[in-house]
Amino acid sequence: MDLLSWLLIVPVWYACMVFLLLSLGLIVRRRRSAPSTTSLSWPNVTVMVPHFNESAEALFRTLASIDSQRYPGKFTVLLIDDGSTNGIQQSIAAWLEAPHPHAYRSISLPTNSGRKGRALDAGLAHVDRNADVIVVIDSDTSLGDHAVKRLVAGLWSDERYAVACGYIVPSNPRASFCTRLQYYEYTGLLSAVKVAQDVTGYVPVMAGAFVAHRVSAVRHLGGWGRWLVEDMCWTWKALAHGYKTAYVPEAMAFTECPGTLPGLYRQRRRWARGRMEAFDEISKLCTGRDAFFIPFLVNYAFCQFAFALLPVYVFGLVVQTWLTASLVLLFALFYGLAMATYLWRTGNPLGHGARHIALSIVCSRVLGVCLLWPNARGVYDQIFGNRLLWLTRH
Repeated sequence: MDLLSWLLIVPVWYACMVFLLLSLGLIVRRRRSAPSTTSLSWPNVTVMVPHFNESAEALFRTLASIDSQRYPGKFTVLLIDDGSTNGIQQSIAAWLEAPHPHAYRSISLPTNSGRKGRALDAGLAHVDRNADVIVVIDSDTSLGDHAVKRLVAGLWSDERYAVACGYIVPSNPRASFCTRLQYYEYTGLLSAVKVAQDVTGYVPVMAGAFVAHRVSAVRHLGGWGRWLVEDMCWTWKALAHGYKTAYVPEAMAFTECPGTLPGLYRQRRRWARGRMEAFDEISKLCTGRDAFFIPFLVNYAFCQFAFALLPVYVFGLVVQTWLTASLVLLFALFYGLAMATYLWRTGNPLGHGARHIALSIVCSRVLGVCLLWPNARGVYDQIFGNRLLWLTRH
């Protein structure tokens, strides 16, 4: 075969094998049901909500969703103002004067720390001393029904779990073409992969917008302030120390996604740097588990390579029409198989069908190509030690 044929065939063959393994993982996964109060002593929970210059409307929408949660155990909420300059504290004080079903406390840092992880670390000193679980919720994220209860039940279902995250769904899919692409990304293969990874207890990427940490693990491993992408780095550190991680798709939360390409680029540049930052962190631990993370990075690099080959497939449709068209069809079939299996195994809570699967295939490819540049910039930032910033907020 010539070089063009190899470039066309190899990425599709690799993707189909991944989709097949993903489908098998989804089939063998057991649904995690929330235990009853008679079979579980519900742990004490402290919810931390870090915020920086968040609008009062968005923050109070988040707090209203927290108010709606019904949890059998002790439940407290800690608001962490990371040096806001928009006068939000006055609005919070007025909001706290009204009665609420949960106990709230608000602290304010004198200046912006520049990183979400540092704000969380500052909040650790104010966490209830009897807390067993810390649930972190972003200030632009609203919770679904029973989300906290389901997430904590998932975390507490195995004492080896250090952290568990919920199913994040974009709350603003119709705001722009950019948010539409992200909706199909979040509700497509991204969630399906995590469901399959949950079978092994090895979910390497937590959704920091809605995540629960076991307090004993936080005491053992430390906080989050050292890193730019605190959720990923802390998770990799936990895995490197032998803990397990969980994904609980039954615990749903709805978050605002970047509505413009510049905003999305800043976010993904930060995430790309976080992957490299996380690998650098665990390589220093010398726990002997470094090799387990290499396939994750290799798969990420291969995906970027495949996205970069899109012009090759366009060219292939011209010069090798039948081969290219057959490969595209094969890719779509295996992708559709994985997505259909995912929807079946998770009960399809959002009511998606064949149209969603088809759009997910197209949108994920378009988004992957659009994000090649910020992903490369993030890797460059880590290699050359560019200044760490909370790039989604500055």
